Amino acid sequence: MPAAALRSMPLSTGKVVDRPAAPDGPLSRGLCHSHGCARRAYNKGAMNGIDSVGGALEAPDAGAPDNPALIRYSEAQIPNYWQYARQFVLADHFFSSTFSNSFAGHFATTSGFNVALDDTTCDCTGTCTVAQYDPVTCVISDQPPCWDYPSVVLNLPTGLTWAEYGNSSLTLMSNQRVVAQAGHESHFGPFATLQTVLGTKTQPNLIFANVGGAVDEHPPKDICPGENNSVQLLNQIMNSPQWPETAVLLSWDDWGGFYDSVSPETPACATGDYMSPGFRVPLLVISPYAKQGFVLKTKTEQASVVRLIEDLWGLPRMHDEDPRIRDTTVGSLLEAFDFSQKPRPPFLLKTRACN
Repeated sequence: MPAAALRSMPLSTGKVVDRPAAPDGPLSRGLCHSHGCARRAYNKGAMNGIDSVGGALEAPDAGAPDNPALIRYSEAQIPNYWQYARQFVLADHFFSSTFSNSFAGHFATTSGFNVALDDTTCDCTGTCTVAQYDPVTCVISDQPPCWDYPSVVLNLPTGLTWAEYGNSSLTLMSNQRVVAQAGHESHFGPFATLQTVLGTKTQPNLIFANVGGAVDEHPPKDICPGENNSVQLLNQIMNSPQWPETAVLLSWDDWGGFYDSVSPETPACATGDYMSPGFRVPLLVISPYAKQGFVLKTKTEQASVVRLIEDLWGLPRMHDEDPRIRDTTVGSLLEAFDFSQKPRPPFLLKTRACN
């Protein structure tokens, strides 16, 4: 699609409006990115319903038009992410696995599908429930959290280690809570622990890291500190002894409430709802074996991360254990790699000053 076409967008009324440049610094407000808001923005695949999402356009008391859901970032505003995209692989048809918010993305990258439409925790006072949906029937019901579903870490070969840092999806599975309670707490830790293990002999073979706090780029936060955090972590990874056999998938867990021009072409359920896949999210594939300056056009999604792990380590498809798991139907990320090429050296960048 021509760049000029991406600078405007249609509304549900048929009106076409210009997309404003993103501000330098934080946004005026956060945006609704729940299942209901995503469904309205999707508008049966027309991708023109963002104006029906409350708070997306025109702040009520703004003296000038304020449409944060429509913004677009220039290369000058995210220069290091652009450099990674030019040096490694950008997957520009990578979708969330569910029309929903953060937790759904975390769950899909470890389990190959999602079960809940809300952020949740197993630990709550009294009785708690979460909006759970059946990915086959699309029926939504309130159910207690903590599920006994398969996850890709359960199939890792003996001797391969794993860990999840930051907000954890794996601890929402009863089988992993048992693991943690059995004295294997090292599988889970705060995000800050990641920096202490990278490059050491105790670095796990498989890591899921979920960034939080001031650098998570969650609207309305400034994107600059988050980009700097990514640069610092990637420099640390590239300077480590493990770099020659590393693959980093850098992505964002949900659509954030922003407009996108590309439809995920999601089939409607019998209920008339739309579940999988959801809107696009960025994905950078960074590795000594990543193709240089390659744009991956294959339609992939967060569940494709599970498929890639299975492909790289020769693991069985989890779909055979649970037919709801999407590892047999999603696109493959293997095309991002060329394992016949000479491993590429580190590509180190500098952080930048934020406003």
